[in-house]
Parts: sequence; C-alpha cells; structure tokens
Amino acid sequence: MVNELVELISTQARRFGDREALRFRDYKTQEWMSISWNQFKTNIEREAKSLYKAGLDVEDKVAIFSQNCPEILTTHFAAYYNRGVAVPIYATSSKNEAAYIINDAQTLVLFVGDQQQYDIAMEIVDECPSLKYVVTYNPLVEKRADDKISMTWEEFLDWGEDADVELLNKRKESALPSDLMVLIYTSGTTGLPKGVMLCHSNFNAAILAHNMRIPSLNDETDLSLSFLPFSHIFELGWSVVCLANGIRIVINYNPKEIQKTVKEVHPTCMCSVPRFWEKVYTAIVNNVENAAPMVRMLFKRAIAVAKKREMKYVRTGKKVPMLLEKQYQYFDKKVYSRLRSAIGFEQPHLFPTAGAMLSDNITEFLRSPTPTGN
Repeated sequence: MVNELVELISTQARRFGDREALRFRDYKTQEWMSISWNQFKTNIEREAKSLYKAGLDVEDKVAIFSQNCPEILTTHFAAYYNRGVAVPIYATSSKNEAAYIINDAQTLVLFVGDQQQYDIAMEIVDECPSLKYVVTYNPLVEKRADDKISMTWEEFLDWGEDADVELLNKRKESALPSDLMVLIYTSGTTGLPKGVMLCHSNFNAAILAHNMRIPSLNDETDLSLSFLPFSHIFELGWSVVCLANGIRIVINYNPKEIQKTVKEVHPTCMCSVPRFWEKVYTAIVNNVENAAPMVRMLFKRAIAVAKKREMKYVRTGKKVPMLLEKQYQYFDKKVYSRLRSAIGFEQPHLFPTAGAMLSDNITEFLRSPTPTGN
C-alpha cells in the first residue's frame, strides 16, 4: 500500500505541471520568485537521493533548523521518500535547545537556514555524535574555515545524483500510513521537551477532515500565505492540506515583514493565531479614532450594518432583507472594500485561527465586512 502523502507532490505535478506551487523571496535580491509543481517534484527527488546517499534509513531523523523557506517543504517530502522522519526546530531556539533535540532524536542530517542557525550548528556539532551532515539553505551563509561537515543546499542536491534510484524507489513504494512522519518537540515548560510522534495517517485524517468540512478550497483562485513557522504543527498541517488541494503557498521568510507581505501578495487564505488579528483590529480602530468626525461616523454606521447582516442573517443561513442588502452593497463600495485593501486581504476566503480564543467582538468585526463572512 503506497502512502498517499509520499506520492502527493508527484500526483500534483502530473495534475498541475508548470503551474505555480510555491512563491518566495530570493535570498539575494529579495524579489518574489516561484517554482512550479514540476520543479517542486524534481527538487524533492534530488534531495531524496542525497538523503539516501547520506545513509538515511527507515525512521532515521533529519532536523530542520530554519526560518520558513521553500526548502523546508522539499526536505520534508524528501525525508518521506526515504521513510525518514522530519524533526522541526524553531529558528529562534538556543544552542542548548537545538543540541538537546538533535541528540534526543538521534539526528543524522541537520538543515539550517541563515547565519545564526549555522553558527549554532557549528558550536554544537561536537556535542551531537549522531550528526553526520549539515546543509545550509541560505547561500549567503559564510562558512567557517575549519568546517568539514557542511554543504550548501545546491551542493547537497548535486551530491546524490549517483545514488541507487532503484533501491530508493523500492523503499518509497514500501511506505505505510503508519510510518512516523514528524517528531515535533514540546516547549519544555514543565520539564524537558518531549518529541510528539505524528504518523502519516494522522495527516491523512486531517486532510480528509478538512476537505469534508471545507469543500470550497479552489486551486485556481486560492492563495495561502505561510506566516507561522513550519516548525509549528498548525502551519505544517495547514500547508499539507493546501498542497493536497493544489493551493499555491506563498512563504513569508521574515515574521517582521508579514504586514508588508500581505499587502504585496493579497492572500485569500492564511492560518494564524489570535494575536495577529488582535493587532490588525487595534490598528484599524486607532486609525478610525484619529480620522475626521464624518469618517468615524460613516465607518461606525458601515460596521453596524455589516454586523447586523452577518450575525442575524448570513451566519444563520437566512435571507438578507432587500434594504439591508442594499445598504451593505453601498458600504461595500465606500468602506469595506477599502478596508480590505488597506490590510491586504482584498478577496478573503478562509483564515483558520487557533492557539487561544479570539474575542467575539473582534471575530464579528473581522467577519462582517467580507462578502461571505469568512
């Protein structure tokens, strides 16, 4: 029985070909770039061969210590090709935290993002006996003169070209839904961090549940922005759901640039935590309070109409009265569309939020000015 997630990107490449799969900023120019489903598949296959050549065996671990970048998703799927296990490490982790996870998981290969993670890796490499290779995603990382263990991302992809593809394919074909997929470590607030074991079947079930509850994801119009770190199970899980539905993913590398990124790419989907929306709400309210009296009055009236339409009718599936709908359409042109444009979500579709409770007041405020209340 072939594991569906192992073959996911290959399946989508046959379906979508050269259509955009991932969008991201170039490390050097910071200009937006993208790769197609076909290129995504090719990168995964190249890295899978390199991991095989590195000696990665079934249920062996590869750790990923990096900010969000497309290479992370490639590494995940390359590990799955080998029936290996991905071990995410938060990019902000300390030297001691990273060393603990690498040793506890008995990591064979460590992938690092920028200079900070590379420097930490070089400091702890002698403390991590299982670690054989370090791979740097960011080509701008400056290596130490005595570094004999690391390769750049491109060097690593080229390194495995002579790997035994037949044996690798046999291993991939033997993958099972019960295979361990990721090992995500807890924060360790009540003791030492513990590795949470998640299997492919867990993610298969999550995809099925999402598709049953959210059948409206559209591979032609939806665009998801990756904001939370891939080391967070929420972002990783949501991204897998998006990939399974052919949804393009834009990857935000620097969390501090999220507001800029949103306005540049105009996502229709994004998973986040309540704090993000609280900041959005506060910024809007502050701007309105500093506006002219007539603008404040118009805005408050517009929000009142939107809330009434959403909470009394749209949310409950009732028909919106004609007069209220006309008022809503008027304010949509004068207020709501401008509000959505100002914050970057011009055509909002789906924004799953978790981690804590988002207040009813903010939820109602954010849902009401959108055409479908998403």
